[in-house]
Amino acid sequence: GSLMGCYVALSLASRYPDRIKGVVCTNLYYFQQKARKKALLEESDRLSSPTDPWRNAATPDTWELQDDGSHVNEIFGKRASWLSTELNTRATLDNLNYLVKRRERYANGVHIQDGGAFLLQETCAKVTCPVLCINGAAAVGFFDMIGMKMTEQFDEVLGFFPTRPETLVVEPPGSSINMMNENAKEWYARVSAFAKQIES
Repeated sequence: GSLMGCYVALSLASRYPDRIKGVVCTNLYYFQQKARKKALLEESDRLSSPTDPWRNAATPDTWELQDDGSHVNEIFGKRASWLSTELNTRATLDNLNYLVKRRERYANGVHIQDGGAFLLQETCAKVTCPVLCINGAAAVGFFDMIGMKMTEQFDEVLGFFPTRPETLVVEPPGSSINMMNENAKEWYARVSAFAKQIES
């Protein structure tokens, strides 16, 4: 998994230890305490609601469609300074797909759990298979720069596992949050070596 996808991979490994041989987490992030507390409080309020906790009144979407198409240019522009045009186009398409589906969910009052409410510590404690964590130096630097303290948060996560995960750091270029696409060959080589290691 990559970023939030790490949570999916770890969740599966914690629930089905007899079926999972290994987990690869790319740019694994642990939300800071303030964000976790807020998300868990909102989740608790939602689950205690007398109505369906996963379906509520329609929620206004902050993403607005513009007649001149500037809502698309804005998304492309966010990554233009550090992604190639081809990769940025792919990322923009993914982003647009997510936002369009989010508009539909919000209009129908469908709730998606906040990532901060995911019980990462409890989940990691149940993971018994080998784990490889690959971090991109540029991704970590970016999260640190915007105040999300990825360096500190990642160090804390490593202590959640019964067996400390193997860790690798990919240096620039190709070490951003889009590392799996931006530097696919190096990422694949490291994952392949890990897979062969746990098979032997």
